[in-house]
Amino acid sequence: MSHIVILLATLCGLACGSLAVSAFVLICAAWHHDAGQRRARSRQRCEVTSQTLKEALEGLAAKIQAVQQQQPLGIAPVPPRHGLSPPRRTQALRMHRRGESPEQIAAAMGIPRAEVELLVKAHRIVMSNL
Repeated sequence: MSHIVILLATLCGLACGSLAVSAFVLICAAWHHDAGQRRARSRQRCEVTSQTLKEALEGLAAKIQAVQQQQPLGIAPVPPRHGLSPPRRTQALRMHRRGESPEQIAAAMGIPRAEVELLVKAHRIVMSNL
């Protein structure tokens, strides 16, 4: 009788083992299938994003090309102005000492009034420190 129990126990163990292996295979297949779907969705999102970026880049390239093809406005850049030369500074200070206003000095010398006022203020500071 003990041989029959051992045989039945062995058969029961084999059935449980095969059931466990089958369950494992099914779980692995489901996981693999789910992973494939996630990869496909991810690939699709990447393709959509790539297409959107490509269209945006093409639009920007077209805008750049349109700006490059536009005619210049005809406004020449103004070269940077240099400060007053020493002889012109001397002349402006001489005119100031004669009592001419900064507006008159600026008009006579063709320089901005603010530059004349700055020159006069700097001269006063230098003279007060002597």
